[in-house]
Amino acid sequence: MTLNLDNLDYKLPEKKIAKYPLENREDAKLLCINKKNSEIIHTKIKNLPDILNQNDLIIFNNTKVNNWRFYGNLTTGAKVEVLLYERKTETTFLALLSANRKIKENEKIKFKKGISATVEFRGKERLLEFTKIKNFENWLSKEGDVPIPPYLRRKSESIDYERYQTIFSKNPGSIAAPTAGFHFSEKLMENITKKKIEIAEITLDIGIGTFSPIREKNFKQHKMHEEKYEIPQDVVNKIEQTNSRCGRVIAIGTTVTRALESSYLKNKKIINSGKGTSDLFITPGYKFQVINGLLTNFHLPKSTLLSLVIAFGGKNAIEKAYTSALSDDYRFYSYGDAMLIT
Repeated sequence: MTLNLDNLDYKLPEKKIAKYPLENREDAKLLCINKKNSEIIHTKIKNLPDILNQNDLIIFNNTKVNNWRFYGNLTTGAKVEVLLYERKTETTFLALLSANRKIKENEKIKFKKGISATVEFRGKERLLEFTKIKNFENWLSKEGDVPIPPYLRRKSESIDYERYQTIFSKNPGSIAAPTAGFHFSEKLMENITKKKIEIAEITLDIGIGTFSPIREKNFKQHKMHEEKYEIPQDVVNKIEQTNSRCGRVIAIGTTVTRALESSYLKNKKIINSGKGTSDLFITPGYKFQVINGLLTNFHLPKSTLLSLVIAFGGKNAIEKAYTSALSDDYRFYSYGDAMLIT
């Protein structure tokens, strides 16, 4: 059966969207599904150490979200929301701009603290050229808002500065968080370590490609934006050791999955360590080369993330999982609950 965009769709009541994180990260619900027989078990993230095997390896994305959402005004006074998503030079950035009127090329945006920028067009992209002043770096690092997703329908609050990052975050570069990692607390990691389950970290800088909506009816024609990643050699070594002892390589999130699968060299049948870029769009029919398990949140309809999850778990199993999650009052999206597919 050929799938189209409608096969990535489902109805989600607004009340199922988690607007805020739970008080404790590890209290999130966890739906475990066996992709071979679609058997479902309902549990909690804090029970993960008892679900994983001693031979397993779990891999996290240690990227850090840049708080680069700013609010400014055009010279007419019109308000502009700006999300910087890629730094090109010391003072130039690619940006997403939102205003109640069309922004013209060479218009100036004024921000607080005497900061201003000029809009340049680069095809479909928008480039902001900031005026170089003494306190620019301080403004950039301290004055921006947390870029929480628009479907939360609220502005960022103090809680988001801590909870819209994982406890692993250390390498700045993302415009959104690897949300599957939200569920892991220091306490949970201690319990995982006590069970002698292997842990590793890679980096994928999440850009607009991960969240750009699919518009083509034949969704496999969708083009992903490139995202940078880095896989240390010691992580490759751990994966090889895990395979040799018949353990499972479990990706914590879709971004880890994309980085690992992008790094696999089919002609050599090895994982290529080091830095790279990925525009890999994983769709049903894709043959996974690196991962054996995936822990992930419940994703938006018609998204590249849901396409990846269906590709890994199978359409029937994932439909069953989402139906069960909806009926069992699971919380959806970034601050929501999780699913483990093995």
